[in-house]
Amino acid sequence: MIAKETTTSELENQLAHLIGNSATQAVRKVLDESPLERESIKKIIEQGDDLKGLREAIYLVVSGEFSRFLETKKAKKASVLIKTGGLNSYFEEQVDYWREFWKRLGIREPDFSGISPFIGHVGYYPLLVPKNNKLTAQWSFGACKEKFHCHQPKDMRFLDDEFIKNVHDPRVSAYTAWYRDCIEADDDIQEIPVNASAERNITGITLFNRLMLEYEYSARTRGGHLDMVKSTMCTGSHNKNGLVPRVYWHKKQYEIEGLRIVLHNPRIVRDRVQIRREFFF
Repeated sequence: MIAKETTTSELENQLAHLIGNSATQAVRKVLDESPLERESIKKIIEQGDDLKGLREAIYLVVSGEFSRFLETKKAKKASVLIKTGGLNSYFEEQVDYWREFWKRLGIREPDFSGISPFIGHVGYYPLLVPKNNKLTAQWSFGACKEKFHCHQPKDMRFLDDEFIKNVHDPRVSAYTAWYRDCIEADDDIQEIPVNASAERNITGITLFNRLMLEYEYSARTRGGHLDMVKSTMCTGSHNKNGLVPRVYWHKKQYEIEGLRIVLHNPRIVRDRVQIRREFFF
C-alpha cells in the first residue's frame, strides 16, 4: 500500500518496477493500491498511455502540482484528447494545420475538444473551428480587414447584433464543417430560394465560416479569393427579419476591389447567387 506521504522518488521507484506492463496497466496498478487523488489519476489515464508523461503526472499529483501539469499539457497540445496516435495521419495533419492557423490569428490555445477523427474526402475541404468566446462574425470580419480590403456594410454596423441565428456557434462548441474545395459556391444548387433548399435538406454556410474560408483561402493561395464571379448566400445565418448575408469578392473597373457583405432575401431567386453547402461525412 502506497501511503499519502510517499515521496516522489519512492513513488518513481515503485512505478519503474511496473514498467514491464503497459503504461496504462502500470497506472491502474498504482490507482488500485494508492489512496492518492484517484479522480486526478483517472484523468491521467484518459489522456493516453505515454509512460513518461503518466509518471510525470503522478509525481506532480504527489507534490500537489497536478493543475500545473494539466496546464502544461494543454498548452503543448490542446487537441490531445482527439489525437489518433498516428493511426489517422490525415486527421492529425489537419488538426496541426488548423491549430497553427488559429494561433496566427491570436487564439493561443485552440480547443478542439469534442471533434471526432475523420478521413479525407476527394474534392472537399474541412474547416476546423475551436471553441472560443472570441470567435464571432464580427471578429472574423475584423480578421479579414487586417489581411485585405473589406467593404463595411453601412446597414450592418455590428454583424453579431445583426445575424442572431446561426447553425454553428464557436462560443458553444468546437466543430468541423466540410465544403467543396472550389472558388465559386455550389453550381448544382444555385438560384434556388431558401424554402426549396430546406426541402432538399441543404445546410448552408454561416457568415463566420464563409469569412474564415475567405481568410484561409487567401492565406493558403497567397492572395486568392472566393466567389469572384458569383456570390454566396449564407443561409446558415439569419437576422431577426429572416434575411441572410450574401458574400462575394467585389471587383469592378474604377472601384476599389474587396470583400463585400450585403443583406439578401433568401426567398427571392437571383442570378449569380448560390448556396455554399455544408456536407456531413
